[in-house]
Amino acid sequence: MAKEFPVGSCEYQVVLDHEDTHVKFNRDTLKEYAAKGRTELDAMVAKPAVIHTTDANAALQKTLGDICARLTPLLQEGQKMQRERNATIDTSFSYGEAFKKCGNWDQGNIFLDGMPKKPNEEKKPDSSTIVAPPKPSGDPFGLGKMPTRRD
Repeated sequence: MAKEFPVGSCEYQVVLDHEDTHVKFNRDTLKEYAAKGRTELDAMVAKPAVIHTTDANAALQKTLGDICARLTPLLQEGQKMQRERNATIDTSFSYGEAFKKCGNWDQGNIFLDGMPKKPNEEKKPDSSTIVAPPKPSGDPFGLGKMPTRRD
């Protein structure tokens, strides 16, 4: 996330640009499918279904059910399109290209092993790797003890 990096840094801007692209894809998809949904609703209003009943609530429920039945496939199609568009930038290649734009991805706040991995690179353990003991439960700062309550 962009907030993991100092505002104005290269890394912050690259992450923010990536996320802004997701926002653009989501807005474009919403705009496109909202227009399609409006067309479907206009068609339903232009030729409303005739419902013979003495129960206004039943007529309302039937109408809402018809609207949902007609719009659900469109909603599902829009969600699929949104996933497909977002997937185009959530790839190893895309992340690799983003990684090349900046030189200070390890700022001690997001890569637990100290260094980001290049695309398709696996970390190989060596004998100098030190494994820290697990923190005690409730020890968020690694102090080896529970924080003192002050209430």
